[in-house]
Amino acid sequence: MIYPSAIFPPAPIVMASKDALARPERLLVALILAVGLWNVAQSLTMDRPLHWSGLGISTGIWLFSMAVGISLRRTLGMRRTGTGLVALSLAYAYGTVNATLNYLQFPLAQPLIDPALLRVDQMLGYSWEGALEWLAGYPDLAWVLRWVYLTFIWQIMGVMVLLAMMGRFYALHRMLLTGAISLMVCVVIWTAAPSFGPAAFAEINPEHAALTYLVVNDAYVAEMFRLAEIGPGIITRQGMIGTIALPSAHTFLTLMAVVYAWRTPAFYPLVGLFALMVPAILIHGGHHLVDVIAGIIVLWVSACVSRKLVPEA
Repeated sequence: MIYPSAIFPPAPIVMASKDALARPERLLVALILAVGLWNVAQSLTMDRPLHWSGLGISTGIWLFSMAVGISLRRTLGMRRTGTGLVALSLAYAYGTVNATLNYLQFPLAQPLIDPALLRVDQMLGYSWEGALEWLAGYPDLAWVLRWVYLTFIWQIMGVMVLLAMMGRFYALHRMLLTGAISLMVCVVIWTAAPSFGPAAFAEINPEHAALTYLVVNDAYVAEMFRLAEIGPGIITRQGMIGTIALPSAHTFLTLMAVVYAWRTPAFYPLVGLFALMVPAILIHGGHHLVDVIAGIIVLWVSACVSRKLVPEA
């Protein structure tokens, strides 16, 4: 028999009792504030307006949620629940400032590098249009892959909650920092060498798009090129779309969930989901093959850094 204590062992102490936040949480708060202030500076100096009321609401949501989490674990002794709520709040906050940082790079100052990446795909024997045509022959599989692709955020949040409830705080904090570092590296690479993926340069067959329930369709591509040419106007969290091809954020974030779910009940189901996620990323996400490879490399580097930042006691 597997006893509950085997799945949910006593939570390790990861912070002094006088501290409201653990050191990894403080590091992430500092990163959120630094990127947020950089976003404000960019907005003011480059005439790229932010939706200030929306920004205020988002800030209020994550600060309130984090305060509730801190209160739960310090006042009521609910360490697992409180730490999980703090983690979700910090993940939401960093995701918001990072997405805003991405949108502040529009309109693009650098040319897209997709023509070079398409040549790499060709050398590797990969054709996005060919993959889309193949998937169009299996509409049920296409629907499943679409579902897997669109639920990646829930996969990540689920692992965070599970780690918190199991008292795996070291793994949870490493996961938070790994995700933040990976997203930062992703935007830095893309700013220097932007790419939209092969779907942006293909003539998408309407029948294939319909049969596959394609995510990155003609309307999606048109919006990416609109952003590249004239920018988003007032930047707001609502309506943002993923525009980064290299490196693939879906790759490093979903693989991150698999890595940090090791030795939890979610590990093997997530391995199965990731096996489906790879073709979903390539086809529904409209990615180059090298985007996925780059995503894996980014995750590895970021995980090594986070391990140094969060050593086990």
